[in-house]
Amino acid sequence: MQTTKSTSPIFRLLSPLSLFSLKCGEDDLTMDFDWRHIFKCFHNHLLRQHGILIDNTINISILHKHLLANSFTDASVSSVLAPNDRQDVVLMIQLLNSIAQLPEFAGPGEHPNLRVSHRILWLLRQLYLNIL
Repeated sequence: MQTTKSTSPIFRLLSPLSLFSLKCGEDDLTMDFDWRHIFKCFHNHLLRQHGILIDNTINISILHKHLLANSFTDASVSSVLAPNDRQDVVLMIQLLNSIAQLPEFAGPGEHPNLRVSHRILWLLRQLYLNIL
């Protein structure tokens, strides 16, 4: 494994992505075949205080509100949002499945900010389901 060289045609496209690994093979290809690793990274970003930034921030408190508003109990929400073991594959799948169970639209009486974050969670849901 080597780092993408500055002479590579893809270097100028990838180098501005500060969190993107530039480690690749001789053919400029990199691949992560471990689906658990990909989903654990997704899970860990959701559990961070800063969350994920897509149009606005999705973090633990926003996830907590959405899950509670959609028939999850406080105990089940606290369980899937527990950041105790970031390598726990079962917990990661439970959280992603909880997001996948959210309805397409927020309730009509929801605050506009919650409607926006609900739309973002719906898009994340679609991404998650399409990867599976």
